Amino acid sequence: MRIKLINKLNDHLNECKIKYFFLLKKSKNSHDGDIDVYINFKNFYHLRKLIKKFLDKNNFILHHIIQYEFNSYSFVICSRKKNNVKFFNLDICNYYIFNGKKIFSFTGLKSEKNLSLQKIKNLNNEDLFIYYLLKSFAKKKFDLNRFNYLKKEFLKLNFKRLEYFFGLKDFLKLKNIFLSSSNLKFKKEFNYFRLKYIKNKKTLFIKELIRNFKRACYPVGLCIGIIGVDGSGKSTIINQLVDKLSPKYDESAFKKILLYHLFNPKNNKSKNITPYNKQPYGIFLSFIKIIYLYIRFIHMYYFSILPNKIKGQLIIVDRNHYDVMIDPIRYRVGRFNVFLQFIFKFIPKPDFTIFLNVKPDLLFKRKKELKINQIKSLVKKYNSYTNKMHNIKKINNNINYCLLYTSDAADEEDS
Repeated sequence: MRIKLINKLNDHLNECKIKYFFLLKKSKNSHDGDIDVYINFKNFYHLRKLIKKFLDKNNFILHHIIQYEFNSYSFVICSRKKNNVKFFNLDICNYYIFNGKKIFSFTGLKSEKNLSLQKIKNLNNEDLFIYYLLKSFAKKKFDLNRFNYLKKEFLKLNFKRLEYFFGLKDFLKLKNIFLSSSNLKFKKEFNYFRLKYIKNKKTLFIKELIRNFKRACYPVGLCIGIIGVDGSGKSTIINQLVDKLSPKYDESAFKKILLYHLFNPKNNKSKNITPYNKQPYGIFLSFIKIIYLYIRFIHMYYFSILPNKIKGQLIIVDRNHYDVMIDPIRYRVGRFNVFLQFIFKFIPKPDFTIFLNVKPDLLFKRKKELKINQIKSLVKKYNSYTNKMHNIKKINNNINYCLLYTSDAADEEDS
């Protein structure tokens, strides 16, 4: 499917009579990874119009756009046929920019046919090598695999272009590096090349500031909250979501999935906890606990969730402030319920919430910490509260309930 997308995009850009070429590695399997393309677009609106026309013509769906640099955009594209859904990252730029620094210009460079995809226009060998070498310096990638790839490509090149770009002194250093049998010289000279060709470049601060402001105002990541009574199967559902949405190529719209429990990073260690066995706090400690929880939730959003949403990542939260509002006794808050309900309304909400609804008798079989009447009351509270919520999906978790606990994953709690 990825090859078809590349060929269709190649045809579309040819029809539009715009200068372009792909930036695909030739000695590596071209069927994996993001699709990097240079397009000589005028501005973002020109590019968006160009890509939208391509998507509409070929029945692709645009999931979201991430602006990585002030001139670099990642279009996350979805292909859907019946139940088969695949995602592709189309990374487009008109100049190689890194952290607001102009690193490598594609203007005036020549293209040639890709060896594995004969039909498409790809950047020529020499400039493609320079591009990937500069990316290695920028992203601090000098592991053995990267070295072996660059060395293999270096030995195929016309050295005149490299000598022209780097100058005789630096070209001879590179030649000495890639003619050696190990990557030790590469590591030794790495900081020299990174300083000269990346760090010493001028940063365009105004454009970087505008880009960061836009990304903060329009984060493209997603935060999903999972709520429900203890024993409703939250951990199992989260494991299923992670399995389905794992950031593998052609499968997920997100490159990373982060898991949280309340306001802490979630780990895989299961704990048998009994929060209801502890007595609720009195007047003073209940007030302190409300303020503490409020601060922790606010801190979590602005220092963990929002920054990762800006990066385009998926965040799944097992229990959130909704659970505290619905069931404050679980968190030992015995007083000031009206105050809690008021200030917790100002906590930023998840983009989407999943409520796992299970019959009280089944919950009682799973966890007998509460009496059946208490569980019935709690389930009623959850249903009443979630009926008023927006962007929520209620899942009836009664069917095959016993199968949900083959892993015997237990909920966690932060007291």
